[in-house]
Order: sequence, then C-alpha cells, then structure tokens
Amino acid sequence: MASLGEYAFFAVALIPLLFLLYPDGRPPTARWRIAEYVLFAGLGVATIGSILAPGPLNNYVSLGVV
Repeated sequence: MASLGEYAFFAVALIPLLFLLYPDGRPPTARWRIAEYVLFAGLGVATIGSILAPGPLNNYVSLGVV
C-alpha cells in the first residue's frame, strides 16, 4: 500500500490525455499522435526513475513505513 500511495500521483500526468482525446477517443489530427507518444514516454521514464531511486518511501517515513 505504501508503494501504491507513493507512486499514485503519476496518474495525474494522464489528465492532459483526456483533453487530447475528447470527444471521440482519437487525437484531432495525425500530428497530435506525437504528443500522445511523448506523454506516455515521459510518464514511463518518470515512473521508472522514481521507482529505482534509492531511499525510503518519502511520504510515509513519518508514519514509520520504511
């Protein structure tokens, strides 16, 4: 649960995807597909980098979860 709580904020990065794919589930033009790929690639790199960073789960250290 601590890991889930620590990394759940990465889901917030998907909010721009809602605006990009509204209303029919596809990007407005083919050029916007690049923005979609960049969003997913950036989110993947940030998630993996955060998971592999050494140290305790910072949000829960004060609660005794290490």
